[in-house]
Amino acid sequence: MENESFAIAFAINNAYTKQLMIVLHSLMESKQEPTTYHFYVLHYGLNTENRLKLESVVAHYGSRDQLAFLEISQEDYQELQQFPEAYIAFWSVDAFFRIYLPKYLPQLDRILYLDADVLVTADLSHLGAFDLTGKAVAGVLEIAYTTHYSAMMKSIYRLALLRKGRELTREQKRRIFSLGVINSGVLFMNLDYWREHKLTQRALELIGEIGKRQSDLQFSQPNEMSFPGYAPDRLLPDQDIINYLCIVEYPEAIAYLPTSYNTRVIYCPWQYQSSGYPLNEDNLNLNQISWKETADALVTSDRVLFDQVQIIHFAGVRLWLESERYHPARQFFATYAQKVDLEVHQVSRDEQIACAEQRRQMFNPVYLGKRILKAILPYGLVKLIKRYSGREVQA
Repeated sequence: MENESFAIAFAINNAYTKQLMIVLHSLMESKQEPTTYHFYVLHYGLNTENRLKLESVVAHYGSRDQLAFLEISQEDYQELQQFPEAYIAFWSVDAFFRIYLPKYLPQLDRILYLDADVLVTADLSHLGAFDLTGKAVAGVLEIAYTTHYSAMMKSIYRLALLRKGRELTREQKRRIFSLGVINSGVLFMNLDYWREHKLTQRALELIGEIGKRQSDLQFSQPNEMSFPGYAPDRLLPDQDIINYLCIVEYPEAIAYLPTSYNTRVIYCPWQYQSSGYPLNEDNLNLNQISWKETADALVTSDRVLFDQVQIIHFAGVRLWLESERYHPARQFFATYAQKVDLEVHQVSRDEQIACAEQRRQMFNPVYLGKRILKAILPYGLVKLIKRYSGREVQA
C-alpha cells in the first residue's frame, strides 16, 4: 500500500474549520511524490462556507488528492447524547465521531485518524506498510502524565466495573494498571477488526451505560479551570472507551507507534522558552522526552521512524488562544495560522525570557518554601521561628 492513496480521517465542527485547514496545509506541504491522500471529514452540520474553505486548501496544491465529507446521521448523533452532559459540554460530542469510521467507510479496511490540533511534518504514506493484523488500533503510548499515570488508569478500571458488575480481583486490577493506554489523537485504525468484533456497537453500549451509571462510577466532573490530566479519576471520553475495549474486552488489540508519531508539545522542555528561541520541528529533540524510551520499547514494527518527528500534537495547548502567548511552539504554529487568516499574536524574545524567569522564580524551592510557611503557619509562630533560629526568615 505504500505510495498509494493513503486515507486520513478527521472529525470537526464549524468552530474548528481553520484548525483543520492548518492540518491540511501541513499534510500537503510535507508529502512527497508519488503520495496521494484521500481525506475524510466526519461532521454534523458543517456549513457550506466551511466545506468550501477546506476544499480550497486541497485544491490550492493542484494535486490528485481528494477530500470527502461524511455527515453523521441524526440518529447516530443522538445516540452519542447519552453520554453525561457535563462531558459533552466540555469535550464536544464530535470527539466520539471516530468510532463511526467503520460504519461510514465500509469500502476501507484501514485509516489514519488525526485530531484537528496536530501538525504533520513528514510524508505519512509509509504507514501503509504497517502491519495491523489482529489489532484494532495503533497509537502512541499515553504516559505523558508520568506522575499521574497510575491514577489515569483508574478510569479504565472503573469502566471495567461496568462489564464485571462487581469489584475486580487484585490480579485483574494489577493487569489493568500495568497495561499501556494510547493517546487517541493519532490512531491508525483497523476498520475490518472493528467491524468483525463490533467495536462501534460496544462503544455505543458503553456510552449508554456510563450515562446511566455515572453516579456509581464517580468520575470527577470536567471544568474549564483544570486540565483533565490532573484529576486522578477524570474520564477522557473517547480515549478511555477505546483503550478499555482494546485492553480489557479484547486484550492485546493495540499496536504501538513511536513517540515521533504523536509528539505532544505540552510536555516539551521549557528551556526553549527560557532561551527565547522558538520550538519547531528542526530543534525539537525527541531524545529529551523523558518517556520516549519507554514508549518506543513497545514498538514491534520495523516500518516506522523513531527519531524524526512525524506528527506534532498540541493536545491541551490551544496555541491560537491568548492564554498560550508565551508557549515556545506558538511562533511555529503562527506560521501555519497565517495561511488561514487565524490571528495568533506573537511575543518578542525579550517577553519570552521575562516570562521564563518569572516561571523559574515561581517554582524555586526556596521561594515555594517561604510561601508554604506563610500559608500554613500562624503569624506568631513564624515570628518565634525567626527569633529563635538566629537568622532572618522572610515570611
